[in-house]
Amino acid sequence: MFFEGAEDCNIEKCFFDAVGGNAIFVNNYNRRISVAGNKFTEAGDSAICLVGTKNRCIGSSKAFPADNTISNNLIHDCGIFGKQTAGVFTAISQKNIISHNLVYKMPEPLSV
Repeated sequence: MFFEGAEDCNIEKCFFDAVGGNAIFVNNYNRRISVAGNKFTEAGDSAICLVGTKNRCIGSSKAFPADNTISNNLIHDCGIFGKQTAGVFTAISQKNIISHNLVYKMPEPLSV
């Protein structure tokens, strides 16, 4: 699922099984997206991503996810194809609540 420019959306009690890439991608401006009570397994990349664009956040532009809730999800065995994956990945976002998610059997972090 891909969100951009969305407000007040809920994804609840869904099963995301063996998607080829990221299961849910919340991109740039999004507000009050709720992802709760879902199961994610064998995603090719990350299960849930909240990502903004740095060069589009200047001045009054708000090209980043904010005020979203990611809670009570079961996430396991993801990152099948991706090299830098996470159960829940955030970058250039603010005021999000990420709580009570069970994440296990993900790829090992790369050692430097």
